[in-house]
Amino acid sequence: LGPFATVAVEDVATKFINRLEDGIAPRAYLSEEESDEEKAEITTSDLEEFIATQSIATITTIGPANFQKIGKSGRPLVVGIVDFKDESQVNEAKAELTKYVTSDGPADIVDKYYFGMMDGVRWKKFLEQFRVHQIPQYIVLDVPTKNFYQNETYTKLEDFLEAVHDRSIPRENAKALKRGGFLGKIEGIFIDNLPYSLLVALLLVFAFVYMLVPPSEGLEPSMDDNIHEDLLFEEEVRKNSQAQAPAAQDASPAQEAESKKDK
Repeated sequence: LGPFATVAVEDVATKFINRLEDGIAPRAYLSEEESDEEKAEITTSDLEEFIATQSIATITTIGPANFQKIGKSGRPLVVGIVDFKDESQVNEAKAELTKYVTSDGPADIVDKYYFGMMDGVRWKKFLEQFRVHQIPQYIVLDVPTKNFYQNETYTKLEDFLEAVHDRSIPRENAKALKRGGFLGKIEGIFIDNLPYSLLVALLLVFAFVYMLVPPSEGLEPSMDDNIHEDLLFEEEVRKNSQAQAPAAQDASPAQEAESKKDK
């Protein structure tokens, strides 16, 4: 079966699925308590989820060939950065990672991450974007966003992850660090305060758009409205003047006769 496999075994009395990995205790799809319950059933959706979450080895050697695949599998990475040519350093880091994942680490923390190791000498230039300048050390990295936690003063994995979760180690972003300057700081603040920073940005956009929209019609006449009213008024005056002119001409002969009669 190789170093890692998911196996289903079924007979008349027993039904179970275990994840098998060389050097790691089997990881059961159902616990003993769940297996004893008559209502415990293996469904396709639950089985697919189990296989997806268990398809990555407990401790993975991370490199260019699998970095994106593992990093985009739904969990951040806890990576031990070591010199792969230093056998004692590699063995010590792997033993600490394995012990934390399989026994010492709290389940609510272990289940949030995938764990692995990376050659800090071979990939030195790549790791510098995450402030890795000395080894060995641990980092937490979210590959899609490039958010990371790093502090080489924490030499024990348990202490490091505890500091990550209580925010003693601040979250940073490799993209913002690369950009640098004022814009890089703004981007870092924006990312650190999501989703609240997104809400503030949307409110600012709405306020800006509101300022650009003209007042509603009918609330206050514009200059164009006033000019239009003046033109209408002048047109009415002109029409009235034209209507009064013929009447004045018709009355002139009668007025002359009256004037002669009076004389």
